[in-house]
Amino acid sequence: MNILYRISCLTGVVFFITLVASRGQSSITITQAPSASCDSGQYVIGINTTGSFDSGNLFLLELSEYGGSFTNAIVIDTLAATGGGNLFFQGTFPALFTGNYRLRVRSSSPIEFSAPVTMAATQLEHPQIHGSNSIMVLVNAAPNHVYQWYRSGRPVGAPNSSVINSGIFGRYFVQASLPGCPGRSVFSNVFALNPSIDSLFLESACVGETRQWYVGLSGGRFEPGNVIEVELSDSNGLFGTTNTVVGRSVGVTYPSRIALTFPDSLLGGTGYRLRLKASNPAYLSPPTPAFTLRARPSKPIVQRWGDTLFTSSAVSYQWKSIANNFLPNAKDSFFLPQIEGHYFVTIQDSFCTSLPSDTVAFFFTNTQEPQLAWQIGPNPANEALRIMADATIEINNLQLLEVSGKNLAIAPKQINAKVLEISTSSLPNGIYFLKSGNKTYKFMVKH
Repeated sequence: MNILYRISCLTGVVFFITLVASRGQSSITITQAPSASCDSGQYVIGINTTGSFDSGNLFLLELSEYGGSFTNAIVIDTLAATGGGNLFFQGTFPALFTGNYRLRVRSSSPIEFSAPVTMAATQLEHPQIHGSNSIMVLVNAAPNHVYQWYRSGRPVGAPNSSVINSGIFGRYFVQASLPGCPGRSVFSNVFALNPSIDSLFLESACVGETRQWYVGLSGGRFEPGNVIEVELSDSNGLFGTTNTVVGRSVGVTYPSRIALTFPDSLLGGTGYRLRLKASNPAYLSPPTPAFTLRARPSKPIVQRWGDTLFTSSAVSYQWKSIANNFLPNAKDSFFLPQIEGHYFVTIQDSFCTSLPSDTVAFFFTNTQEPQLAWQIGPNPANEALRIMADATIEINNLQLLEVSGKNLAIAPKQINAKVLEISTSSLPNGIYFLKSGNKTYKFMVKH
């Protein structure tokens, strides 16, 4: 404290004398400070003071350079006060290198310095991972750090492992922490271990068909309880939020083949695609190349002529019975049952098989076909059919008909007035009808 006195002399001279009163020694002591700081941690720096500090005084918290020098100290917090209090230090300001630093507090009025305290700065280093197939490698494992692997949000593997060999598909990341920094941790990038599917390819399929689809899967496996669905696009190759599921496999961790069934409600087209969808972990494969979905032949109709069943023309046939189902030798457009029963047929074009025909109940009858004035043979015919009549045969009135009623062109060979021969070598196997006026005769061609 300064005191100003005025003294006047008899001579008129005025003197001013200033007396300086001592305030005592001012000092600053750091009473609370961290011995170590962690990345992003906030710390309280407590100070006590002795003596007095002027009004308007600032206490400044200074951080040294790396190594402890205050030559280029950084002020990281201030406190306007004339006595003790708290300042604050944030571990991320500034970005510290791992190593030793010092803290001190400086006052502005009067200028005083606390004794510095040493602080070890520790940075949590963000891990970066990459992987190949079933092995994940932690690239930048830092000293003293503790690591924990996670797959799809759940801890996996041994703690503090720099490498994990899991072989299970999912999204992986690593959590890094430091024993000296409780409650603090950082996370790595996310690495997705997805299936490597080698052979999601289908050239063509038929509506209504069920077939095995082979999946060339490599690079790992799915979690137990996984559900795999095979989705079908529309005929333009586009997928929506809801798609037709043509295959499903439950509880598989490593699928090799999946049964696909294409519903009868689908239309044929050339732009369909497939993709594989898994539930655990969630995964959606790229779509396959476009493939052709072929419409199946129309449902066949079975007709009966005498003791013979016959159906429409196709590339191949398979007759079946309810009793025996598959009839190995019944592969023509016509079928002569040897026993009574219930029969049906499926037909096939060059690619697809039809739905089964309606079932026909077959029972033998005692009726005879009308006796005609012709003799025709051989029946079944192979290369040619010969017609022998009691009277002259009118060639112009002769017609050769398919089962469908279609009239076929013929060039009968006149053997004599009562005998004709018709070539059947070019006719497909099946049932045909020969008609002249009101006379009709059924015969078969079988090569």
